[in-house]
Amino acid sequence: MREAWLALLAVAAGFALSFLAMGLFWIAMAWPVQALVVLPFGATAWALARWSGNPRRAALLLLVGATPLGLLFTLFRDREGSHLLPVLMVVLWALGTLAGASLAAGRPDGQAGE
Repeated sequence: MREAWLALLAVAAGFALSFLAMGLFWIAMAWPVQALVVLPFGATAWALARWSGNPRRAALLLLVGATPLGLLFTLFRDREGSHLLPVLMVVLWALGTLAGASLAAGRPDGQAGE
């Protein structure tokens, strides 16, 4: 039962973070500020991966939650009429999620392998 709640939490967190990013886009926040959304994605992936003990699954479920609005986000254009920056923002979400999960996948004592 705990696994089901963790899965639901991961999907909901991914959706909530993508909703936050969409809100920043909607109010015309500067692109560098929007790029900082990578930090909450990474922190959430790290926390979920540490809590669940399965970093791959946590990252996958977080990205599944972010997918619907992420796909919508990539359809928008920037001031120059390009899709490049919205696509870059969604790629940053994914990279932040993968970075957080990979940090959580390290050794629990925090020491590098010998």
